[in-house]
Amino acid sequence: MATVCTRTLTLAEMGTVLVPYLRDNFTWAGGTETSGQYTYFYINEAKTIGIRYFQGTQGIAGSKIAVIFKGSYYHETELYPNGTFEVEITATALIISYISGSNSISATNCEKIIICNAHNNNSDADEQIMIYLASKSSSNVSTMYASDVAVPVNMSEQNSNANTNAKTTNLIPFYSTASEFITTDVLKSLCEDIGAWYFGNVMVNNKAYRMSGSV
Repeated sequence: MATVCTRTLTLAEMGTVLVPYLRDNFTWAGGTETSGQYTYFYINEAKTIGIRYFQGTQGIAGSKIAVIFKGSYYHETELYPNGTFEVEITATALIISYISGSNSISATNCEKIIICNAHNNNSDADEQIMIYLASKSSSNVSTMYASDVAVPVNMSEQNSNANTNAKTTNLIPFYSTASEFITTDVLKSLCEDIGAWYFGNVMVNNKAYRMSGSV
């Protein structure tokens, strides 16, 4: 169902392992660029939406990962002294889950950058978009980055393991008040018939999905 890579990486390994893995195992419509300690991954040809990775140096500065949107940087996270990643790649989507300073990662305690397809019902347009999602114990938000977004808006999201042990599973598209796009192949759960969020394969109504926490 998905290609999955889970690694705990030192600052040096993030540059020598993580960056090449992301560059070589996913198609970046806008390509990738490296300049000094920075590597840029663009999801669109206009290079207005993507990921910026900063290569930190042990004892001086931690590595950093952030969302690029129209020349500004959002949700920058410092990864120090190491970082653990769960990278999930399907036929149409990429989910990068990460946590700083830990040798393990949990679906209930991480941040995510999601790249997936979306549809605009008003214009009938399709495009690849990016979503930031926090999956922690509290104060979680999701933010959608699409071509029609003027100013990104943080949308409140449920706390980790909220609405589990339900007698049904309900999935809906990601959406934003700042955009007319909704996701088509990546969904978030409102409630789940499981005991706790996890990373792994799951069946819903006899259909196979990849579960990445609430995603």
